[in-house]
Amino acid sequence: MHAVQIADPAWETTFPHRVAPRSEEWLAGVLLRCDEANGWDSGRTIAYLLHTLHRPANLSQLALVLPPSPAFLQVLASWLAVPESTLLATTYGAELTRLYERPDPPIEDMRYSFHFCPECLAEMRMLRRTFVLPHITCCPLHHVQLQGTCGCREGKSPPKSDFPKSDYPMVDAMLKMIHEVGVGQELFFPGKKPFTCRECGLDWAQCPRRAADPERLLLERKILAWYDFFFSKGTRVVLQRTLQVINQTLKQRQKKYVERLNGKTSRVTLSALERMSLGQLVDVLVSLELAPDAVETDETPLLWRPVGRQTFYCPMASCPYMKPGNLTAEPSGHHVGSFPSAEETTHAPGADS
Repeated sequence: MHAVQIADPAWETTFPHRVAPRSEEWLAGVLLRCDEANGWDSGRTIAYLLHTLHRPANLSQLALVLPPSPAFLQVLASWLAVPESTLLATTYGAELTRLYERPDPPIEDMRYSFHFCPECLAEMRMLRRTFVLPHITCCPLHHVQLQGTCGCREGKSPPKSDFPKSDYPMVDAMLKMIHEVGVGQELFFPGKKPFTCRECGLDWAQCPRRAADPERLLLERKILAWYDFFFSKGTRVVLQRTLQVINQTLKQRQKKYVERLNGKTSRVTLSALERMSLGQLVDVLVSLELAPDAVETDETPLLWRPVGRQTFYCPMASCPYMKPGNLTAEPSGHHVGSFPSAEETTHAPGADS
């Protein structure tokens, strides 16, 4: 934590106490640490941010899996005196945008996920971004179960939707908006200290530790291996090849149904795979006992079967995956076009029908 002295010119453009994002820290944790370092109620930093931007962020992005907006990171980076890239790394914005090649990648199954490790909080006041990923229920570092509440509400009715008011009406309005977005109900709560239960006020670091089941830890290592693969090497081509490997595996095993991680059995088809979020895709991959090297070593011709039409860039003047007349040249020399729809799908040369 860096304290800014009143004689410092930065006093008027930043916080009295600045925090620096840590490796693998979640953006929500950075905001809460900023609240705590400055002696503010939970949610004051993000409320000030939204107020400074003079417009609310996209509500669906206030789960902070993706940056709420470029301006959000720009302003926060200037206040904390850190590079924007450092703050971007506290979300999965860069990784998911590269994987799906679109600015608004699907995050439905990450949007309302909030869990914490009491040991991580006790040691470093750390909320790891890994904990927002679907199917992750244990801390791989401390081998304890993750928690979403302190447990004081077990067996009780849901908490009331109203919450205390601060002395700043605009801040209250922003906090109310954040509160109405799933995960924000547990993270940011006016009148409460950061990193504490909104009901009883217990510090999350003081929550009971529950040892993780060894078999679950082993399973989650396989799940995290797939997430690491997609986040480090993922592109649209890698994603498409992954779908093809799953489809080939199902054909080889003569299976149409897969028992998922939740114990339920569901039918898996190529068209269904194309509509899956990353969490659902990882679910199928682990359920089929596939490892990332199955995709890395796959050399079969790639069959493109995108959902609907999507813009893509191809350096070839005559792309074998496009219908004639669908390509236009850009100044860069690349050709831009859109994939054919499912009914128009063409096969790569040499691919099976």
